[in-house]
Amino acid sequence: QQQLLQLDALQEKLVRNETERDTAIAKVDGLFMENKDLNRYINDTKVQFQAKLDSRDESLLQMKLQMEELAVLKKEQEQKCDLLEQNLKECDQQIKDMQGSIRDMNQEHKDEITTMQKKLTEQNADAANRQQETMVVFKIAKDNEIMELKKQLKVGDEATAAILKDVATLKKENEEIKQE
Repeated sequence: QQQLLQLDALQEKLVRNETERDTAIAKVDGLFMENKDLNRYINDTKVQFQAKLDSRDESLLQMKLQMEELAVLKKEQEQKCDLLEQNLKECDQQIKDMQGSIRDMNQEHKDEITTMQKKLTEQNADAANRQQETMVVFKIAKDNEIMELKKQLKVGDEATAAILKDVATLKKENEEIKQE
């Protein structure tokens, strides 16, 4: 009878062990499914993240190309400004040379031709005024052209600064995404 009691106890223990084993198997199956779902989610997230990285890389590349184009435009504008400034300096020097020549001619002729002095002085004054007016008009036009080019350079610089700011923001976001 004691053996029967032991046998009953063993059967009860066996039933409990089978129940525990079935419960453990169910838990393992559940964990396996969770793991499978989690792996699928991780893979989907990786694909989405890589797509975002690729998109940002493309944006950064486009911005870099735009910056290179703006740098070329800026250099061209600077060269134009330099050329215009050089032309303006040459014009100023020509005006000074011409004015100096006119003064020299007036001084030479003043001593030699007293009777023609009044007429020559009037003619030289008229010529100097026309020449001065022409050079002033030319200088004003060149100054205006230089100012316009400087404005364009400023706009280009502002656009470059805005692009650099956007690039810095995108790099920062890219770093944040990578850290996530």
